[in-house]
Amino acid sequence: MTLPWAPVVLVDIAGSAAMLLLACWCAGIAWQLIRKKPDDVFHNYIFLFTVAIAVFALSRSFGHLVKQLLILNDMAGTWKAISPFSGAVNSATFVVIFAFGLYFHRFQKVHVEIENYKNNLEEMIEKRTEELETSRHTLENILNNSNPLNITSVDFEILRANDAYYAIWPRRSKGDRRDRCYESRPGTYCNTDECPIRQIIAGKEFVSHEVSKEVNGKIREYIATARPFRDVDGRLIGMVESFQDITDIKQAERALIEADRMKSEFISLAAHELNTPLSVIMGYSEFLSDKKEFGSFSEEQTRDFLREIHDRGEALRHIIDDLLDISRIESGNPLPLDTRPHDLLEILASKVRVFQPFEKRRSVRLVLPESPKDSIVMVDRHRINQALDNLLSNAAKYSPEGTEITVSAREMADGWEIRIKDQGVGMTAEEVKRVFDKFYRANASNTAISGLGLGMSVTRNVVEAHGGTIRVESAKGSGTVVTITLPRSSGGSAPAPTLPVENPD
Repeated sequence: MTLPWAPVVLVDIAGSAAMLLLACWCAGIAWQLIRKKPDDVFHNYIFLFTVAIAVFALSRSFGHLVKQLLILNDMAGTWKAISPFSGAVNSATFVVIFAFGLYFHRFQKVHVEIENYKNNLEEMIEKRTEELETSRHTLENILNNSNPLNITSVDFEILRANDAYYAIWPRRSKGDRRDRCYESRPGTYCNTDECPIRQIIAGKEFVSHEVSKEVNGKIREYIATARPFRDVDGRLIGMVESFQDITDIKQAERALIEADRMKSEFISLAAHELNTPLSVIMGYSEFLSDKKEFGSFSEEQTRDFLREIHDRGEALRHIIDDLLDISRIESGNPLPLDTRPHDLLEILASKVRVFQPFEKRRSVRLVLPESPKDSIVMVDRHRINQALDNLLSNAAKYSPEGTEITVSAREMADGWEIRIKDQGVGMTAEEVKRVFDKFYRANASNTAISGLGLGMSVTRNVVEAHGGTIRVESAKGSGTVVTITLPRSSGGSAPAPTLPVENPD
C-alpha cells in the first residue's frame, strides 16, 4: 500500500514549525530571565543555549521544508546537490551547541573562582576596615590622652586639635570660621619673630622653647615643640605643635632655689644666733674667773653677770631645742610627748609669771575665766611651755616698747582655746600664709629682728602633736593674734591658779 506524499510533507512541516516555535519560546523566556538578572551566569548560558537550539530548529525546519518542496516539484536532483550544505549547517549548529556546553563548564569554573575571590576580597576588605577603624580609635585615644596637640596653618588658623588641647583652650569661634592661634592660646612669643609658625615657614624643621600661657586666668608654663606639617606632595601646610605642662616642675625648681637660699641664710643666722649668746657667756665668765686682770666686782654686779649668763644659756637651750625638734620632724619622727593631766590655767599663769620679769619694756596681761568647769588637759607640760615661750617671745620681739601683750583662755565644749594677742607691727596676708614655714621670717632684711625662723614651725608641730589646732590672724600695722585650741581632758577639776587674773572683757 502506498501512502500519499502530501500528508507526510504536512506532518514534517508541522513538526518543524512546532520545534521552531518551542525553541523561540524558550529563548524568549531565557531573555526575560536575563533582563531580571543580567549578571547571572546560568541565565546567560540558558539564553545562549536556547538561541543555539532555535538556530538549530530553524536550520532543521528550513532544510526539511526546502527538501519537501523540491521533492514535490520533481526537483530531487537539486535537493541532492544542496543537501550536503544543509547537513553542514546542522553539523555546525551541533558544534556550536557543544561549544556552548564547554564554554559554560569553563566559564562556570572561572565564575566560581571569581566568586570565591570576591567573597575573600570582601572578607579581606571588611577585616582591613575593622583594623583601620580600630587603629583610628587607638590613635585618637593615644592623642586624646597625650599632651595637648594641634595643627596650625601658615595663616595661623587651628586646623585640628585633640581633646587635651580643647580641654585647656576651648573653641572660641562658631560656624565655619577657625580660631587663630594667637587668639586661642596667647603667649610669650605671639606676634614676634620667635613665633614657632614663622620659624617653620622660614625653614626650621624643629622649634622648641619654654612659653607662658594663660589658662583660666592663671599663668601656666609649657615646653612647646613644633615640627612642619606637609601634604602628600610635600607642600608646607603649617605645623604640628605639642605642649608639655612644666608649671609644677618650674615651681619645684624655684622652691629648690628658695630652699638653697634659705639653707644658706639659715647657716649664717644659726652661726650668728649661737655665737652671740655664747660670746656673752664666755665674756662674763672670763670677767668672773680672772679677778686679777679685771678686778673684783660688787655682789650686785656679780648677780647681774650670772643672770646674764643664765639668760644667754636659756637662749642657747631654746635654739638647740628648736633645732633638735626640726631635725626630728624632718626625719619623719613624731615629737616625743610625755602627756599627763595638768591644769591648763595654772600652766598659763606660771608661764606669764616667769616671763614678765624678763620682759620689763612690755606688759603681759593674763585673762582667765573665774569658775571653769574643767581646766585639766592631757599635755606634755614641757612642750606646751616651749610653744608658749615661742609665741610670747615673738609677741615681745615684734611689739613696740610700752605696748601690751594679752594672754587669754576660753573654755569650749570640747576643749580650751588660748589666744595671745600683741600690738606689734603685724604681717601681710602673704606673710601669714608662710608664717609656719621652716626658717621663714616675716622680715628677712638686714634690719630685721634676729631669729632662725623655727619657732612657729615647732609650735605648730607641738600643738598638732597634742591633737590641737593653731591659726594666725594679722594685718600690717595692727598686731597679731595667735589662737590655739587643745582638746579637753577627761580628768577632774584642779585648784585655781595662784596668780591674780583679770576677768575677760
